[in-house]
Amino acid sequence: MIVRPLFTDAAGSAPYLFHVARMSVIRAADPDSPSHQTEEVIEQRLVGLKQYQDRLEEAPVEQLLLLRPGRGTSPGSLVFLARAETWRLAVLDYLIHITLGDLTERRRLAATETLAQTKELLGLAYDYQAWELTTARKEYAKQARAGNVKAQAEVERIRAQQAGLAQRRARAIADASRELDLIAPGRVEIIATCLVQPSQDPADIQALDLEVERIAVDIAMAAETARGARVRDVSTPERARLAGLMDHPGFDLLSERPGEERGIEVKGRVGTDAVELTANEWARACNLRGRYWLYAVFDCGTGRPRLLRVQDPFGRLVSRNQGGVLINYGDIVRCAASD
Repeated sequence: MIVRPLFTDAAGSAPYLFHVARMSVIRAADPDSPSHQTEEVIEQRLVGLKQYQDRLEEAPVEQLLLLRPGRGTSPGSLVFLARAETWRLAVLDYLIHITLGDLTERRRLAATETLAQTKELLGLAYDYQAWELTTARKEYAKQARAGNVKAQAEVERIRAQQAGLAQRRARAIADASRELDLIAPGRVEIIATCLVQPSQDPADIQALDLEVERIAVDIAMAAETARGARVRDVSTPERARLAGLMDHPGFDLLSERPGEERGIEVKGRVGTDAVELTANEWARACNLRGRYWLYAVFDCGTGRPRLLRVQDPFGRLVSRNQGGVLINYGDIVRCAASD
């Protein structure tokens, strides 16, 4: 196993290996089933895994975006380089027996939940087909009695279709049930491994904060634009002046909806840590009240960041002073609006 490249994690507390693996769930082949003669991949995904000296943690692959290039191996990381193959075998075993096993079981449970509905829909489809054949047979039989030779041939053809309908129906339902039994683990392939070291370098911490903030602002702007708002970034004095505001308006985005204007302060967090508003931001929240919104984006280090919107944070959120104003994740969840 090649443990390269080297990265630093400003949010980390210990060195670890970050593995990116590709895994699949398959529908196995069944020679006895005409519908399942060949194996088929029914789900494939990339997964991330952090491998510390004492534990393994699954992590979104997107967390790689928050890392920075490293600048040399620290003594605490040498153990990963000295026994690289041992670490690889351990993580491969975990991926095969735990991660892929869980993914396969979730896929099987989902298929179980939809099987009854699939059988019902198949039954309705074949009932409708039976009705169509009966209706058509009656019409052609009427024409045949009137002397139409071609109509008599159609009657015979439809009669043959009707004779095999019950068998086809039973086979279709059996195939749907068999599909569930054929769901099985597929392949696991580690496609990349890198060594990640913690960093307290102010430059690394600042770079992480900037990347998280960028992710949060992009999500907030996209959410407003999707609702038909005109959104402008007013996070710098130059941009604020272009929007007709003071140099430091106390919020990041100016959103103009029909009949409504919002001053939006955007905060991003890698996980669910408390959100801090500066003294200026809190003062503006006090002045603007209902026109001031806090857009907090949590889990920015995952593939599914979550945006929570709170109107009038000064009036609705419980806070505590610590230089700025700290607001807990739970309070934001409690007061979050749907729009």
